[in-house]
Amino acid sequence: MKLTKNIDAEIKINEKVSSRRKFITAGASTAAVLLSGAAIAKQAETRNIHAQINKTTHSHNNVEQMKFDTSLKQGDIVYTLGYHQAGDDGNNVYTIIKDTGQLVDGGSIISLNSHGLKAQGVFPDAVIRVEQFGAIGFSSLDKNQTKVDNTQTMRNAHNLGKVIHYGAKQYNFTHLDIISGGIIGRGEATVLNSTDSSSKNLIEYLALDKSGLGVNELNAIFKDFSLQIKTKNQKRSGAGIKLNPTKSIANYSAQIDNVSISNLPISIHTNNRIFYTVKNSYLNEYSTTGIYMDYSEGLEEIKDSDIENNVFYTEQAKASAVQYHGGGISISNNKFTGGMVAVALSPQSDDPIVKITGNYFDQQSKNCIRLITENKLYSREPYDFGQILISQNRINASHTEGAAIYVAPSHFNLEDLSINNNLIRFNGNDQAIAAIDINNTSHFMINNNTINCNAGKGYRGLHINKNCDSGVLSANHVILPLNGHTLNLSSTTTEV
Repeated sequence: MKLTKNIDAEIKINEKVSSRRKFITAGASTAAVLLSGAAIAKQAETRNIHAQINKTTHSHNNVEQMKFDTSLKQGDIVYTLGYHQAGDDGNNVYTIIKDTGQLVDGGSIISLNSHGLKAQGVFPDAVIRVEQFGAIGFSSLDKNQTKVDNTQTMRNAHNLGKVIHYGAKQYNFTHLDIISGGIIGRGEATVLNSTDSSSKNLIEYLALDKSGLGVNELNAIFKDFSLQIKTKNQKRSGAGIKLNPTKSIANYSAQIDNVSISNLPISIHTNNRIFYTVKNSYLNEYSTTGIYMDYSEGLEEIKDSDIENNVFYTEQAKASAVQYHGGGISISNNKFTGGMVAVALSPQSDDPIVKITGNYFDQQSKNCIRLITENKLYSREPYDFGQILISQNRINASHTEGAAIYVAPSHFNLEDLSINNNLIRFNGNDQAIAAIDINNTSHFMINNNTINCNAGKGYRGLHINKNCDSGVLSANHVILPLNGHTLNLSSTTTEV
């Protein structure tokens, strides 16, 4: 009350000063205008103080209490200590706004019981948490919350098109479409459990321009969480994360970092429009493919990709860790265990550069590294690889029936292949020709590889088919071959 009286008194003084200025002589008219402007500014400032006084700040334990607060009026500020209850990570700040038909999503816009008003989320720390939309995560001790389905609250949060943060909890859901943004968790303590058994992808990233401004570039981020289903056979098809951009986005990149994906047919599914990086992640028990990159007809953009420092593990006999039908790619410092083939490459663009370096391969049943185009996937095949480097890999092909490194393109002639400084342990069966088996290739160099045939049934260290041209074999060390060091059938390939 004292503050209001003082303000009113100040307004009256300003009004008296303004009225006296009406009698100032014409010679002082300029000064009169300036003084009058100052008085108007002072009155505007006073009105602003009145407006601030009329705005009220409220505090509530949860959103439900805020909804039933009938004292709220437009312009008020509300602090909540939680969404369902204080301390549940759903705390937020809201501005009370006029109801003009805004879409209610339970987080950024919340309906109030007060007629004509809604609460608009402020998210003051610029971090949007899934709990701020009502999601309930649980720990292993929260048995009463283990059956809560968060699908709708998760969708509401991701409809903002922003990166959404998840806590150190477990969250049940079915499947989720994300228009843009992504997910950031808190490491292995953040687990997304899917109960879905359909053919849908668990998380599908659509890369849509929600702003409507014609954005030409979108970046996805998935970081620091685990994604899993309950049992291995729960889904017969579908991916854990599918990156599926629309044609309207010219530049699209995705980063998957420190993400664990378990028990899905395909862990990560991408296509040729995407530049993506997968690193520091654990892809476990994929039944079909760990990372599958396909070529979509009509998507002319061919992006390069990077797969680095990941662990691929499966006991599924017919699975491939990486199946790639795209542009250039770097596959480095990964560990591949199990499955039929670790890395399977098929060209889909002109002159891509491929680097496979510093990896560890173990227990593949057919090939560790394979480049082959037996089946024509799309009408744009064939294309030619520009350069392929396979170097400094440790390859344990003790359980491999075919070659450890098998190059056999059937629709084109491969050029510029370098295989060097690999350490290979190779058994092979009676159908295997050699640890390194090269076909339909020209302008290649195979040098400084160490191959231990380990007294198995494998025939040789090296095989060069007669359809190869202009190759050089240099300083390769082959131990215990049953049928000789090298079978070179190419008249233009020399051994130094």
